Amino acid sequence: MGNTGNKVLSTEIVTRYIFNEKHFAATKKRVKYPAFMPRNGETSVFRIINLSSKKIWDIGKYVGSLGNRMLQARGDIGANDVFALELDIEPDTQKHPLHANIIGWPAFKGKIKLVAIKLADKAQLHLTPS
Repeated sequence: MGNTGNKVLSTEIVTRYIFNEKHFAATKKRVKYPAFMPRNGETSVFRIINLSSKKIWDIGKYVGSLGNRMLQARGDIGANDVFALELDIEPDTQKHPLHANIIGWPAFKGKIKLVAIKLADKAQLHLTPS
């Protein structure tokens, strides 16, 4: 866990940057559930409230550059949709001031998948501008 910044409000939007083309369906304009599956009990997201579209994409490209990955898309979701699934969003600002993690995932893998499916269904897909 990194440094925690300000609490994420239910009115905020967070985005999940997507680097794997199998994690979204461009033709159906939807995010697929693997994009939200947690690693080590956390799913990395970024707080994007009051940011320009360019700034949001610049952060994603920066994140991709850290792991030598190509940004493919992003999935925006309301914090209220995350909280409604009994998950939490914890600021983790060590690597970036707007970084946070979705935490509080269920213990069982089957339940985790169901929750990730619900998140993906609520997320709005944005393809990386060419």
